[in-house]
Amino acid sequence: INVAWTVENTGAFATTVSWYDHIYLSTDNAWSENDLLLGSFYFGSGLAAGQKTARQGSLFLPETDIIGTGKYLLLVADGGRSQGETNEANNVAALVVEIVAPDLQVSNMTAPATAALAEQVAITWTVTSANEAANADWYDHIYISTDATLDAGDTRLATVW
Repeated sequence: INVAWTVENTGAFATTVSWYDHIYLSTDNAWSENDLLLGSFYFGSGLAAGQKTARQGSLFLPETDIIGTGKYLLLVADGGRSQGETNEANNVAALVVEIVAPDLQVSNMTAPATAALAEQVAITWTVTSANEAANADWYDHIYISTDATLDAGDTRLATVW
């Protein structure tokens, strides 16, 4: 995702050192050690008292269990606290985000009702995504089972890319 933000020096003095702005993914609007760091962006020049600077960067969302509503992107200016400041409490900004992902669904599956051992059979199916486009490759696995539920006792017959 592409992000853009503005940092303002609201203090009475110019900044004296470089710093990193950090962007986190959180389940609330307050930064904590449990939040997931998504990226760090270096700022290497001074910022005069009252001066603003527009920043931007790109982030990759990890493939973890982060999907859903009630998520926040947190920007922490001077995330490593390398710049001494009059007020460290105003360095966090929060933005509500919804993280969406593809929802692959199988339909239109066809296969013969009977098959002999070692016989090659034709199986067809359709995979669609219910919401977002699937931007990555995936594998479909075909199993044989004694019931309609996939579990550890089922045998994989094929993998299709």
